[in-house]
Amino acid sequence: MLTLAPHPSVANATRTVALAGNPNSGKTTVFNALTGLRQKVANYPGVTVDKKVGRCRSPRGGFIDIVDLPGTYSLIPNSPDEHVTAEVLRGLRPDTPPPDVIVAVIDASNLPRNLYFLSQLLELRKPLVIALNMSDIAERRGLRIDADALARELTVPVVPMVGHRRRGVDALREAIAAACESPQPPFPVSWDLPADLSREIGSLSAAIGPATAQCGSDAHRLLIDDPAADMAALGARLARPLGDARERLR
Repeated sequence: MLTLAPHPSVANATRTVALAGNPNSGKTTVFNALTGLRQKVANYPGVTVDKKVGRCRSPRGGFIDIVDLPGTYSLIPNSPDEHVTAEVLRGLRPDTPPPDVIVAVIDASNLPRNLYFLSQLLELRKPLVIALNMSDIAERRGLRIDADALARELTVPVVPMVGHRRRGVDALREAIAAACESPQPPFPVSWDLPADLSREIGSLSAAIGPATAQCGSDAHRLLIDDPAADMAALGARLARPLGDARERLR
């Protein structure tokens, strides 16, 4: 198991792990379960975005700094928070070490909403661990996710867990420690979204404007009902095609 180091400090870290996920995926609950009270909160330089870092000691030697990134639905950012998340995950911020491992915190009770962001994380081709959080809610809704099959399909570790009850936290710690020390696994070159979802994203993208990655991201965010304020006006403008697309995806 990982044990808490007495003095959290980013500067002396030997490993950096980034927690990333959609808003309301339980990411911060997982962060608290991993780091306890050994946390530091500051701002990223130049923006009023919280920088939350906790430190753990790895049983394999050295330290692990865990960074709780702002929640986002996409690596194509639309807000300062999302810009920070995208830059940290891509290793583009000089104030934060590039992550050695990314932990994708996924809401198991609402898996389709998380798939687009997860596909983007896979395309980064960095060591990745999936924390399949809120498994208890998924079970109550009659959803059964085969974590082993998902891990084989994506070629990354998948850890079912219930963060607020600390279920699966030890398994996640072990998966993080192993990923920090192991070579990069053979990630798939690309991971396709379901055909019906891809088709609706393409149709909405065309309605939004010229074909760009931003249009594709906006279309997906609308389909998953991203509550961000900047999506509201776009959603109102495309109310009819958006409603039709959601109905076809039910």
